[in-house]
Amino acid sequence: MDPSPPPAYSNPSRSATRPTLGSLPPHIIVLILQHYTSIRSYRDEPHPQAHAELLLNVRRVGRLFYLTTMHLLRSHYLPLYFSQIRPPYTSDPFPASLPSSTTTFSSSSESLPITLQHAHHRETAVLDRFLALRVAEDWRSEESVYMLEQTSWDDIFELDQPRARLLDLLLLHLLPSGTLTLSPSTSPLSIPFSHVSLDFSRARIAVRVRPRKGGARRVVCEVWRGGREESLETGARRLARELEEWVSNGGWDRM
Repeated sequence: MDPSPPPAYSNPSRSATRPTLGSLPPHIIVLILQHYTSIRSYRDEPHPQAHAELLLNVRRVGRLFYLTTMHLLRSHYLPLYFSQIRPPYTSDPFPASLPSSTTTFSSSSESLPITLQHAHHRETAVLDRFLALRVAEDWRSEESVYMLEQTSWDDIFELDQPRARLLDLLLLHLLPSGTLTLSPSTSPLSIPFSHVSLDFSRARIAVRVRPRKGGARRVVCEVWRGGREESLETGARRLARELEEWVSNGGWDRM
């Protein structure tokens, strides 16, 4: 047995990095935010102001806080978002068949995947707009100031959501063939998806493409819908055929 006394206590180096909230493991930050919303509960639901503070303040602290905050808010509002989808429209804000970037926060007790939004997930942006409006409405109606007009929801679910979903479906059809690409391309047969947008109405859908050298997007192909009851999947297939034909005939090469 060593009779010598234990070494004297020494202070950590002054140059050592001081721990901050942002240096905590990501799953700990998630647990902190979950606890914060749970203790500020109201009628067994997080208090509207707690969600407003997450959206307006916490997510702006940094990238890690943005990811964890949006994960919590999306998880909370996603069932409500799905309940608002208006048949025959369909919804998939995180298309599993399209490339995505996923950060997995792991601990000994759980694994938490957080999907990052990219420009090619067009419906993810619609979901985020919906939850921002919903947070604002919940908070302000709680304060008895005002409630958002019904037209705000109509804009989302009669126009923004089906248009974004249709764009995601168009990418799903044309990404394998290379007609649409997620990265810049000099090929006359590949259009960067960032150049593409849609005109969408009950009667007509049209593809607009921004020219290579910039400028306003131009309508390059269109199809007439069979009324509002025509599914987005059907419209996407028809539009994909039209866009492929336009590209194969040199349309993109001439822009």
